[in-house]
Amino acid sequence: MAPLELYLLRHATAVDVGAPRVSTDAQRYLSDEGVAEMKEAAKGIRKIEKQFALILTSPLPRASQTAHVAARALDAEDAVEECDWLKPGAAFDEVAAEINRRKPQGAVMIVGHNPDFEDIVAQALCPANRAAIEIKKGGLAILRFESKMAPGRGLLRALLTCKHLRLMGGK
Repeated sequence: MAPLELYLLRHATAVDVGAPRVSTDAQRYLSDEGVAEMKEAAKGIRKIEKQFALILTSPLPRASQTAHVAARALDAEDAVEECDWLKPGAAFDEVAAEINRRKPQGAVMIVGHNPDFEDIVAQALCPANRAAIEIKKGGLAILRFESKMAPGRGLLRALLTCKHLRLMGGK
């Protein structure tokens, strides 16, 4: 199996509960600021990786919108797939099983939520002593696995904030 490059993109800034059409956390969608930031951040992602085999996203609006904004900038709109297993509460074992099952031929981006993504990165790096990892809204963690995704087998290649990505993209 070829090495796996896994990009974990946390959803961008979303509106709060109480905003128009939002009575629960699951209904939150990207704010105008979040959309604008992700458009610029995606340009930075494109400087790191030009092509993604898969872009898998939580079906919650704030994550799905983030995935689609990024995919447009990456010319990868056809690669986006909503996955219930990326909803809040996503666990390393299920995420790993789903990604490994797909046998991706190229880089994979998953778009979702904290604290799940922070826990996934920590377990990828050091499952016994979970490292303290912080992925800010619109931030990106890049992991490399020499073969399949497994606990303790990940190498952290980068941990970037949305601001870093926007600067890389030229903003």
